[in-house]
Amino acid sequence: MLGSELLMGYSQPQTRLAVVRLPAEIDGTNAREEGRDLPAAVVPGAIAVIADMTATTFCDSSGVQMLALVHELAVANQAKLVLVVPSAAVLQVLSLSGLDVLLPVYPRLDEALSAESVLEAGAGQLAVRVGRWPGGGG
Repeated sequence: MLGSELLMGYSQPQTRLAVVRLPAEIDGTNAREEGRDLPAAVVPGAIAVIADMTATTFCDSSGVQMLALVHELAVANQAKLVLVVPSAAVLQVLSLSGLDVLLPVYPRLDEALSAESVLEAGAGQLAVRVGRWPGGGG
């Protein structure tokens, strides 16, 4: 695993909403690791997983593929993957791939948390995952 993690208010069977903070860069060097870490939040009973890409300023096709696979996993588990993406560069990559149409995308975490589908999920416990990434992330 790239870094340590901290789960607050986490109870796997009852967690309905998870916020997973992603690193500053998602590319071929770390997308595979993220591809293991992010889906871990899609647990039985989860309604929504928010991929907090607030710190993310670069995302290549490896990151896009990882997000698409996590979306498929979420759908298979009757959950929703929600993205928080303030970076214009990352938004452009999502737009070119079509993920911005497939997934709900918000510019700020508070807006994502205020979204109707996420509010419904938030009726359960909130899990916040904090990763410490090489290069000064989270």
